Amino acid sequence: MPLTPILAINVKEYGAIGDGVADDTTAIQDAINAAVYVYPTFIPAPFIASAPKLYFPPGRYKISSTLELTGSQMMIHIIGDNAIIVPDDPDTFTGYGLYHQWCYDVKIEGLNFLDFKKAMYLYNNNLDSSQVIVSRCAFQRNEESLRIEMQSTITVIEKCKFTDNDVLLYIANSDKITVKDCWMTSKTGMTGIHPAPIINYYGKLTMENCLLVPLEPDPVGAIEPAWINNYNCVTVKDTRQGGEPGSFTLVNNFGGVCNTRLSGVCEPCIVHISNCQCYAIYNNSGPNTVPGYAQPAVVRFVDKIPNMTYVENNRGLIGCTIIDFSKYLYNGDSVAIENMIANSAMIMGAIDTINISVKVVDNIGGHTLPNGTFIPTELHEYVRSADYLWPGTRTNGLPILSKEVQLDESIIFKFEYNEGFNTAFLINYSGCPLPSGATQYRGGYVGILKANGFWSDPLSPGQLRQALVLEEIFNQIGDVDPSSWPTGQFTVEAYWDATGTHYLPDNSTNRIFCIKIAGRAGDQSFAWLDQIKVTPLDAM
Repeated sequence: MPLTPILAINVKEYGAIGDGVADDTTAIQDAINAAVYVYPTFIPAPFIASAPKLYFPPGRYKISSTLELTGSQMMIHIIGDNAIIVPDDPDTFTGYGLYHQWCYDVKIEGLNFLDFKKAMYLYNNNLDSSQVIVSRCAFQRNEESLRIEMQSTITVIEKCKFTDNDVLLYIANSDKITVKDCWMTSKTGMTGIHPAPIINYYGKLTMENCLLVPLEPDPVGAIEPAWINNYNCVTVKDTRQGGEPGSFTLVNNFGGVCNTRLSGVCEPCIVHISNCQCYAIYNNSGPNTVPGYAQPAVVRFVDKIPNMTYVENNRGLIGCTIIDFSKYLYNGDSVAIENMIANSAMIMGAIDTINISVKVVDNIGGHTLPNGTFIPTELHEYVRSADYLWPGTRTNGLPILSKEVQLDESIIFKFEYNEGFNTAFLINYSGCPLPSGATQYRGGYVGILKANGFWSDPLSPGQLRQALVLEEIFNQIGDVDPSSWPTGQFTVEAYWDATGTHYLPDNSTNRIFCIKIAGRAGDQSFAWLDQIKVTPLDAM
């Protein structure tokens, strides 16, 4: 039989029954009030004292009002032997199941909270050297499971289970909070715009070695859900999220840029995801998207961009992009996205670009974006190494300005002829021409592109023009054997964006050109499985 810890205060010795029928509120509160820490002489923190233990034997403890701990319990160790705490009436119960208003040196372990609107709230008003641990607890079917609001405090949440909670963790304020070795599910049928079970409003959150299991969101009512809505700093490492049909984005970011060189007091916001398995299958082709849309598995920028976005050494990333902007808010509108970025400063004024850094590197999986990289074009100026723009800009290739899938399922890539007209380019394309989208079926095209000047064309005689000339070197889908399947060639054409033809007035300032590629008739769905490089020959 379980043994009461030595010198612990046992709630049953104060009259608690633990049968799930009797109201144990008064008995438990009396036991809490008796658990007063002992200190030789009070001095400002940090200080040393003797913390009592409060013990809950196995049982189901029903309460009708909040269990409150005050400054007298600022040092306490609460031990539950898989004890379950429930409200007397989940519909009418108000307040929190357990509220500690003055945490200093607190450990809570082995308690299970079920069916509360608000289960646990841990608070202090900036107590130096505080340490708070929540260990081996379980939270199930709560509207809000755990709220943290503590400064100058190291908070650790470990070995806990969170199941089917609307919000499993709300971080109102925390200088340092670590969530580790925890198992979590999201809410069944999660709904709303940008819903998330973890809200990091103002915390320095580190999550490590956790397993996040999604319960499928409402297929219509949940718009761009995520595991974490981040407004400050979040680091996630060695964690697996998703894999099931309801898998969604890991982080929705709302935290902005701190101009530390200007303010001196603003704390930088960061999103750092490493060594994780990330999946994001939910609603990639559902009613809130368009066919072919793939949501980001790791980071979605919703309201602002942070000072630092680092995504490295992750895997999974099946059927999704890695990072991207909210489609619901911006729908790929570069002007709207640029305006959002320009207004990302946490304090009034322009963002200080030297304080922004973006890195997406050494991940396995994920779709490239229309620009041929894993990083949106609007963030390229904050990328500090060309290596992070792999694979789209290796060997000094031209950046892809856009990629458009046409109704006939051909693809139009746009580039800028930003070199002198004496420069020739190597076009190197590889793609999958099959509607099934299987990467084992591929084709390739190689050609030389150059703008050649000439005096006149039949429609505009007497004007100096630049004609785009594309000379094919290689063009083959699958095998050359006509009896093989698939086989055939791509249809490739080059033209100027300004005129829609291969003629361009020599004095035109718009030097954007288009490469249009189509597979065989009826076999052209290869939008996500293609790679193209346009490289100046003199850069090779």
